[in-house]
Amino acid sequence: MTTAGCCKKWLEKNPADDQQSSSKWLTDAELSYRLGGYRLAVWVQNLFNVFPDRNSTVNSFNGIQMFPSQSPFGMNGRAIYTRIGVTF
Repeated sequence: MTTAGCCKKWLEKNPADDQQSSSKWLTDAELSYRLGGYRLAVWVQNLFNVFPDRNSTVNSFNGIQMFPSQSPFGMNGRAIYTRIGVTF
């Protein structure tokens, strides 16, 4: 588990449009199983599908950029990977 700290976006033209994001907890997990010379592993990044705070209306560029570009973690949500290994 890790935490991604908060970040703040300052806009010099209009300080009223400044935006601060809250901290979030991220969880990654891996599970592997060995059977003979084979190993199967499944890895999940962002297990609980956590997203950064959404952009305010002013900072979203007409709804195109939903999440802040300065977010300390990605904005794609959960990712699942599998891996198969063979030992000779």
